[in-house]
Amino acid sequence: MKKVGILTLYYKTYNFGAQLQAYALQKYIEKQGYMCEIIRFKWSNEETIAGYENAKIDQAKFA
Repeated sequence: MKKVGILTLYYKTYNFGAQLQAYALQKYIEKQGYMCEIIRFKWSNEETIAGYENAKIDQAKFA
């Protein structure tokens, strides 16, 4: 089974629309026969988004 990752920039957000969209996309991809996981994109400074060079991947479990 192939693995698919959904990279989301919404880390610790209270935007329920963004969370629902990521969840719905995950379920759709799983129905297509893929193993899917949401990867939360975590900024090193969570208060401000200074730049992409300060970003870290919170979790990645892909081979």
